[in-house]
Amino acid sequence: KDYMTENDVVGREMFKWCLFLKDIKLPNTITAIGDNAFFESERISALEIPASVKTIGYASFYGCVGLESFMVAEGNTAFKALDGVLYNYAGTELVAYPSAMASNVYVAIETLNRVHPYAFSEARFLTEFSGSLRLSNIGYGAFYNAQNLEKVNLSNRLNFVGEYAFAGCSALKTATILTTESPY
Repeated sequence: KDYMTENDVVGREMFKWCLFLKDIKLPNTITAIGDNAFFESERISALEIPASVKTIGYASFYGCVGLESFMVAEGNTAFKALDGVLYNYAGTELVAYPSAMASNVYVAIETLNRVHPYAFSEARFLTEFSGSLRLSNIGYGAFYNAQNLEKVNLSNRLNFVGEYAFAGCSALKTATILTTESPY
């Protein structure tokens, strides 16, 4: 496939399979990060999203198994990072969870209603996921190959779970559906 570049965009698959790329500083003029932009760039440990970024494409950080945290530059009005996890600015969508984040439990922020495709893929240390009571959408392959994931707590408002959402979650033992009356 041929892909075109454009100014101020980290293009589609631009850093795909950059197996030895450890550090990258994105210019503060970048406005978009394309689909699969950092696909399987295994050694990147931290990434700061510049304030100018307004869009992030499909599975942009899939396979970044060394990624420990995201940061978002002050002034970004499209995205934010909370405790190293990347969300849209409103906090309604979880864009990406760092695969190498040391925490083994994720408890959703109250406003979360959508998990992007491949957002938790290959999360090495994650053993438990607790979604918010507003969670209605889990994207394609969202937890793909999160091999240590044992327990998920999901909302009864969940109305879409993408294909392969839990594929490769070989340790998954318990899935609980929470109602508005369920204790958290």
